Amino acid sequence: MRLRKQALGTRNLVGARVEAARKSEGMKQKDLLAQLQVQGIDMNASGLSKLEGQIRYV
Repeated sequence: MRLRKQALGTRNLVGARVEAARKSEGMKQKDLLAQLQVQGIDMNASGLSKLEGQIRYV
């Protein structure tokens, strides 16, 4: 798998934490997306990948 991480900055404050929390629970991205949808949060796989990869700004 290729690395897609960019340097941490001030534009994405939660991506690394979301990824760490997901992995600590042993979840795959699709599992997290399913849980988010149950909670009424609509996010697609691309959006989550960009969030965790420090590309999508939050």
